Order: sequence, then structure tokens, then C-alpha cells
Amino acid sequence: MVLLWLTPIQGFSQLINQPLNVGGNQPFLNAQLIKEMGIREMRGKIYTKRPSDLIRNTDGFVDYRFDSLGNTTYILSYVPHHPFKDSIAHIFQYDQNHVTYHRAERNTDYSIEQFEYAKGKLINSEERIGLKRPQQEVITNSLVYDYLIQTNQELITISYRGGNKYQEVLLCYDSINRISSKQIKEYLTDLSQTTTYTYNATNQLQAIEYIDELGKITSTSIEYESSNEIRAIKTYTNGELTSEIQLIYSNKHLSSVLILNHNTQLMEIIRFDY
Repeated sequence: MVLLWLTPIQGFSQLINQPLNVGGNQPFLNAQLIKEMGIREMRGKIYTKRPSDLIRNTDGFVDYRFDSLGNTTYILSYVPHHPFKDSIAHIFQYDQNHVTYHRAERNTDYSIEQFEYAKGKLINSEERIGLKRPQQEVITNSLVYDYLIQTNQELITISYRGGNKYQEVLLCYDSINRISSKQIKEYLTDLSQTTTYTYNATNQLQAIEYIDELGKITSTSIEYESSNEIRAIKTYTNGELTSEIQLIYSNKHLSSVLILNHNTQLMEIIRFDY
């Protein structure tokens, strides 16, 4: 989770500026456009559909709230058709353009992530988990970030607060300063993961390919409307299409999100009501 904030994906387009977070529990909307459109809340009802079946209401919902600057400050979701039926609330706080605090709250427990920045770069992070009754909280991770910037490269050494090294992240940039690859090396196992990024002719993020420690390849392709809005996000595992997200707009507003899991053949439909 920490690396999500450490390495923002470049090449965002219009309303959706965090494409891989669509349908999830992290901010994904362009704060500037949310501010310009004067949106303070987006509510969505969740429906499901299986092959040869009708669209069915699940009583599930999502609720997004925004501050006066357009930042996503609150997400509440309830997905009763999932095995984990508990509602989850996500609370975010910001310092300029950076998330500094994220709390995920469930019925009986919660988790907290805190981030500290200097000159626009993440320098410290801490993760905690807790129980509401009895009131118990423990620190699960506390990390420090050190940066070495070279020509078209950035080496980030991540260490535990006590001093032992945790990860090494090597970011490579192309000639116009777009991230072209990211390599993560785990110090404990000495295993590495590699992610590569490609862009289309109009400088939009077009594809992401991720190779894990075991050699499994996960690739994501992003398709755009003529208006530069994201139309579809498709994910493949070793070349096989496993999931896709389709986005539908109405008058520049996001009206529906369709999430199809090809393994289960379950389609989730979120219909927004502003």
C-alpha cells in the first residue's frame, strides 16, 4: 500500500486520475475537476448480473465524499454479495496533494496508515491495526525512505525505523520524465518484482505489465474515449483476460462502473446518483 502513494502513475486523463483504483477503496477521481464541477458527494447503488440472468439489486452501495478542494475524504461501502459482508469506511486526510492519513474502519476493528512528506517526497510511514473492544492497538510497520536521484533514475531505499532494510525501489524515467519501469527488491528474500509502463501517442498511460517473483505476468490495458476519458481497464494474467472495468459517463459525470470477473462470470454494476 505504501508504494501506491510513493509512485503515482503518470499520464492520467480527465475525471479518472487513478485508473487502477476504480471500483476499489482508494481515491481515484481528479480532485481539480471534482472541485470545478462542485461535487461534494457521489452515491452509488450496487447491482449484480450473471450470464443469462437479470440485473439484480443487492442492497449494496458506495458513498464518496469530497472536501472543498475536491479531495476524496470519505468512502463508505457495503457489498453484501461478497463473503465479507461488513461495511467498510475509509477516511482520508491531506497535506497539499498528498494523503497523510488513511483510516479503514470496520464493525469491530480498524487500520491506520500515516504518511509524512518533505519537499514532495514520502519520508516516513507507519501502519497500525486496532480492536474497538477491547481497545487494543499495535504498530505493524514503521518505515523510513531515502532517495538517490541519478540521470533518468531514482533509487529509493526503504528501511524499518529500527534501521534494517526493507525494500529497494528503482524507478526509471523516459526522456520526457514519464515513469517507464519500477523494480522492487525485497531485502529479506532477495526476490524482485518488475513493472513496466507504456504510453500512447497522446501521452496517456496505455499499458502496465507486472512480473512477480515467481514469473507470473499480470498486464493491464487502458482504453480511452475520444474525449480522453478512460473507457475500459482490462487485466490479463499470463495472457488470459481475467477482469475488466467499463466506465460510462453522462454530461462529464461518471454515471456507472461495470466490473466483470471472468473467472466467476459475476458482473458488478455501480450506478451513481449525484
